[in-house]
Amino acid sequence: MTSSADRYAGVLFEVARDREMMDAVSDGLDYLVSLLREVEEFRSIWLHPVLGAQLKMEILDPVLEVDPLVRDFAALLADRGREKHLEDIRDAYSDLRLQGRGITRVEVHSAAELDAEDREDIERALAGLGYDEVVVDEHRDPSLLGGVMVRIGDMKIDGSLRRRLQHVEETLSREV
Repeated sequence: MTSSADRYAGVLFEVARDREMMDAVSDGLDYLVSLLREVEEFRSIWLHPVLGAQLKMEILDPVLEVDPLVRDFAALLADRGREKHLEDIRDAYSDLRLQGRGITRVEVHSAAELDAEDREDIERALAGLGYDEVVVDEHRDPSLLGGVMVRIGDMKIDGSLRRRLQHVEETLSREV
């Protein structure tokens, strides 16, 4: 996540909260991101480096089935040249909504898919660190030999087998 995305999401979150539109804005951002991911024509116009913001919005406006606040926010992103940050902004906005409810988003990277017991172990360990309620975003990373890597915001907990082996190697090399 970029600090730029965090700033834009923070401002949008404040406005949406003040107007009691947090759900509508969340739905609108999800819709824009789905267009970006799934509709090549939208993506090519939205990310076009030469088209100006006004022309982009004129072309895209008919397909923007979103609340006017989200449409105006999209126009602001286009005007400021921040179109490529849309997905990061949506993710940061979603994190702010969860934080407002006392929920923390946690990214868990593992070599294999986690089973229910693994998820419970991770949630229990995080509860021991003060994270009572979490939403786990699971990512498979075949480059990990085993174990997990957990990211909570800017904090990273590396419990991967690769890191453990590095630690053993460093310990052995210090003792020799």
